[in-house]
Amino acid sequence: MALIDDLVSYYKLDEIAGTNADDAHGANDGTATDARVFTSEITGIINTGADFTQGADHIDITGVTTGASFSIMFWFNSIASAATMEDRYFIDSYDDPVRVIIDINNGYFSYYDGSFHNSSALWTSYNDGEWHQLIASVDGTNVKMYIDNVSVLDTTVTSRYLGGIIHIADRFVPTGYNHITAYLDEIGIWTKALDSSEVTALWNDGNGLAYPFAVVTNMKMNILDIWKDIEALKINISNAWKNVIKVQQNIGNVWKDVFG
Repeated sequence: MALIDDLVSYYKLDEIAGTNADDAHGANDGTATDARVFTSEITGIINTGADFTQGADHIDITGVTTGASFSIMFWFNSIASAATMEDRYFIDSYDDPVRVIIDINNGYFSYYDGSFHNSSALWTSYNDGEWHQLIASVDGTNVKMYIDNVSVLDTTVTSRYLGGIIHIADRFVPTGYNHITAYLDEIGIWTKALDSSEVTALWNDGNGLAYPFAVVTNMKMNILDIWKDIEALKINISNAWKNVIKVQQNIGNVWKDVFG
């Protein structure tokens, strides 16, 4: 299966103005509490990222609802004191009474489903001013958490889902008390549990993998008698340029992927 399969929403966080966090894949744009989240134009893992180091800022996302199987990915970067990051929330999905949280608990990255499940990963080990990837993959009864393509948590959990309001970089209620002090980039939400090979592909040797994850293409274009690989395609729909995820060609009455 392709990485694009079962993707619900993807946030590149490449904005440089305003408060709208564009959903590059779906129709579930997020809203930042302050334009400074984007206007600082910090360098992300891919292009720019979002800045949550200037105060109690966060991004709210509504309209996303997964089933009991889901995955969420984000990249983070921070240099903050351990006290500053204790009990701070990266993700708080709240659809009363269902709640899913990814945070720092007693110094460890943790997954919450009504109880905290601490990983083996200490926050201070990643508090180095470098970009790190976190993926939580849930199959309904088990959560696997990966940081930088390494498994740090694998345990049984209560069946939950992402939905209601998904709060990025802070606690849902009360806000302002549990916000992170970090940069974030490349947030993706899937309605499937990503497997280890998909996690590795998204890690991409620590470089990240730009949406729409088109890593293989059979399409080429001849430019000045030199054949060049086509790495990305866009199509104009209602005066808005949209990424083309897949192109097929009918060969011998069989549709074959030629891009994506």
